[in-house]
Amino acid sequence: MRRYTTFPSQAFPILSYLSKDGQILSGSMPVHTLRQACDMLRPFEAPQGAGLVHMTLSMPVGRTLTDDVWLAVARRVLIASGLPSEIVPWIMFGREATHCDHIHIVAALQTFTGRHLEIATSVRETDRIERDVCQLLGLPDPSWRPDPEMVLAPPITVRARRKSGQAAWFAGDLNAVMSKARPASLSALNDVLRARGSPWSLTLSENSPGMLIPRNVLTGKTINPRLAGSAYSSVLILNRLALAARIRAVALTVFLRRVAEAIRNLPELTHTLKGPSHDRPEYGPRPHARDARQDARGRAAVAPAVAAPRPRSGGHYDRVRGQVDRAAGRSRRSADGTDRSVHGTNGGNVRPAVAAGRPPGRHGLPDGERRSRGGWVTLIYRLARRGSLHLRHRFVADGSAIMLMGKSGERAILDMAETVIITGDDIPLGPWRDLLDRLVRDAGCTIDLIPDAVTQNDDPTLV
Repeated sequence: MRRYTTFPSQAFPILSYLSKDGQILSGSMPVHTLRQACDMLRPFEAPQGAGLVHMTLSMPVGRTLTDDVWLAVARRVLIASGLPSEIVPWIMFGREATHCDHIHIVAALQTFTGRHLEIATSVRETDRIERDVCQLLGLPDPSWRPDPEMVLAPPITVRARRKSGQAAWFAGDLNAVMSKARPASLSALNDVLRARGSPWSLTLSENSPGMLIPRNVLTGKTINPRLAGSAYSSVLILNRLALAARIRAVALTVFLRRVAEAIRNLPELTHTLKGPSHDRPEYGPRPHARDARQDARGRAAVAPAVAAPRPRSGGHYDRVRGQVDRAAGRSRRSADGTDRSVHGTNGGNVRPAVAAGRPPGRHGLPDGERRSRGGWVTLIYRLARRGSLHLRHRFVADGSAIMLMGKSGERAILDMAETVIITGDDIPLGPWRDLLDRLVRDAGCTIDLIPDAVTQNDDPTLV
């Protein structure tokens, strides 16, 4: 009980075909002959009207329906198609001498008052109407048909294989390309067809936008792709290309998610990608809030969380410390505390500074108390924001020095152990020089001027 539709522009050709046998069974027009029906349908024909629609409904072989049941089925199909049976001119013709009981419905695509209507002809709507009529009549449910818009390679009709060899040839090549290569555009489809040795190519019609014209380069002939079945119309072929593009995007998304999940499941690889953390304090285990915190005398006591101290002695640290000192051209302090380096004599300094007994600046700590790495970083960025300077930093020399890098390529090394700034002999004017001056003035640092090649050195042994 599937609805088959055609759209004739005039009533006479289709009613002449029906006049060979059968009779008018019912309708919404007071007519008794096909000639009267032609006269009443003439105002609704094209071009003065919206045109007509011809529907065919057939019962399985061996089963028949009465006229009243056929009338109920016709009205149900018209309403489901978007044509209200009470306000649309239509007739039902049947009782032809054929091997199965069937009817023909000829209706206008507008109401009696001239309002145009749209009929639902998609495969999805046709399947829905067929299932509804089968359930109404108690017929077996129709076999499931996939939506042609969601299938890359739909089946080729038996009629096309038997009567249209060219259309079946084109459909076979198109299915092979879409199912394997999944091209996402018309140009990509033609490229894949050519690469597979197929003689077919598709072009858009210049006269009818959205219509595809398959051409065989061997024979030079063009065909109508619908000869291979309704699933091979131009609209559905273009929808198939859009479906292939969505499948490609989904496949790429799934692949990237699996890669990300695999990386998360490999802790060694995750640690390698994130890199080592040199500035993260290592805290000891903290007691839970529910645990009783009491000392030996029964008094409540809360132990402060103390960061684990970093080693400041040993062979490795002494070697790295010596490399920084040699890069600056200075020696270590002597046992009595006197400074034997170049900056100790204040030679070549940009700003004079007191070598011993440095007074604390506005952001400094009291005398005799060493500033931590976090304190140095906080101070540097506070001074940089005050001068509207954008910079980056990284720890070098086993974490005992900070390399400062400006946005325009400026570089300097702050030796936290010696409170010395190592920089090039050509300090640019502007925010960078103001930052160094503030470190000298507020933090009590001194400046060592060395050739630019030293500050630009990225020797991995300093990291």
